[in-house]
Amino acid sequence: MSAPAPFLPAPASSFADQLAGYQRRFRAAGLPWSQPALADVLEVSPRLIFSWLKGTPPQHTITAEGALARLEKTLARHGK
Repeated sequence: MSAPAPFLPAPASSFADQLAGYQRRFRAAGLPWSQPALADVLEVSPRLIFSWLKGTPPQHTITAEGALARLEKTLARHGK
C-alpha cells in the first residue's frame, strides 16, 4: 500500500496536531503563522482558526482535507 500524500489526515493524528505540524513547517520556512495570516490563507475567520488550534475539528472531513491541501500548496508555492 502506498503512503498517503502529506496533506491527507493521518489516522492517529488530530486536525489540531496536523495544524501544529504546518505551524512548525511555516515557521521553519520563514512564512508568517499568526492566526490572522492563517485565516487569510484559508479564507476563514481568525476565530475559526483559534477553535481548530484548540482542538475543535472541522464539521466536515472535506473541510479539513481542503485546508491542509491549501497549506501544502502555500508551502510549495514558496519553494519550501
